[in-house]
Order: sequence, then structure tokens, then C-alpha cells
Amino acid sequence: EWIVKSLAEDGTALIVIPDGILSNLANKKLREFILDKCIIEGIISLPINTFFGTPKKTYILAIKKKYTDELGKTQKQTTPVFTYICNSIGETLDIYRFDTDENHLEEAVNQYNLFKATPDRNKFKAISYNVDGEPFIDKKCKLIDIQELYDNVSTSWIIDNYWSDEEKIALGFKKEINAMTIPELQSFIDNIIETMEEYRGDLECLI
Repeated sequence: EWIVKSLAEDGTALIVIPDGILSNLANKKLREFILDKCIIEGIISLPINTFFGTPKKTYILAIKKKYTDELGKTQKQTTPVFTYICNSIGETLDIYRFDTDENHLEEAVNQYNLFKATPDRNKFKAISYNVDGEPFIDKKCKLIDIQELYDNVSTSWIIDNYWSDEEKIALGFKKEINAMTIPELQSFIDNIIETMEEYRGDLECLI
């Protein structure tokens, strides 16, 4: 709140925040205050341990302070929100902090700058290029309708929830868990019993 109040109108800020700002019920008033006073340009999800000694989720919140009219009122935001999930920051997330080739944070910054430079932000596409120079859609980036944040101001702005488990697995952010359904487990057990029955005679001959 202090940062928002300190900004000049049309001034911007990039703020590192804990996940509680985006999800705790106690911070509902703060989220309402941000919506009223600022345009939310972007939210970037950082991996756990991005900051050494802070083993929790953190985010980068990009805001621009709105203009106010003679009555102190502001216009409701209509532009989408740039969101990006990172699983790497260009260095290991342990105490050693060795450099790594993978840097999602750098990719997020590049895409965010392109997003800001796009005249019609609703039409922005996060295009990246592979090692062969071929373009592809960067699926770590999504545009979220600002109405989603208005609708969920009382609950959560955790942007990671906009990616399904299947999408996170495809991106390498989450390991696939092969869990059996109850019918599949029953069928598996039946097959084992049937196989054991087939070898019952052979086993009896060994006794």
C-alpha cells in the first residue's frame, strides 16, 4: 500500500511479494486497493528458493498507477494481465547458486517487454524460438482477463492455478503420477490371482 501511494500517476513498480499477498483472506482489502488504484500489468510466478533463505513461493507484481479524476475516482481496468510461471532463474536454487543454462525468468522479462510494447495487448502472443530458429508458442505465458482478478479478489490471485496439471507436466514443472483407479486396481489383482492359479499345480509339485 505504501508503494502504491508513493507512485506518481502513470508511474510503474515491479514488486516482489510473498504468495500470501495474493491468497490470504486477510489481504483482501489490499487486493481491492490495488485494483482500485492501479492497472495490474503482470504477475510472474517465481520458483521456491528464488531468494536464499526464503523457502516459499514469491511473485513479481507489475503495476501502473491509474489517473484519478476531479472526484478522486479511477477507471476500471479493461486490459488483460500478463502472467508467466518460472521454474528456473539462471542459477541453482540451493546454497551454491551455480549458473545454469535454463533461465525462465529472463524469458519472462523478454515476453513481458514485448507484451507492453504491443498496441493491442489482447492480441499478444508469446512467441519464442528454438535452437534452430523456429518459432513456437511459449506455453509458460498466459494472458488472464482482468475480470478474473475482480471476481477472485476475495479468494486467490495465485496465477499458477491457471495451468492444469497436464500443462505443468508437459512443461516439466511437475512429475507425472501414474495412479490406478479402483477398477484398474481390482483388475490388476484379479490378473495376479489368475496367474497364481495357473501355476498352482507346478508349485505343488515342488513341495
